[in-house]
Amino acid sequence: IPKGAERYNNVNPVENIHNVCELLQEGIYNNVEIEAITGVSRKTVGQIKYRKQWKDISSAYKWWSATTIMYT
Repeated sequence: IPKGAERYNNVNPVENIHNVCELLQEGIYNNVEIEAITGVSRKTVGQIKYRKQWKDISSAYKWWSATTIMYT
């Protein structure tokens, strides 16, 4: 199964996905702001944030999300 940029219906350049990941890693932008900055839809930003799409790229970045379990 093709992934990411190799999919026939991909509309997001890989560079934009890296930009989304960098902004998520900074932790100061919400999905709507990231959409305005990168042009990647807020739905896709959310899918990246929760590691549902573009895992091959997003796995290189670290950010906290509701699905991240933090133990102290």
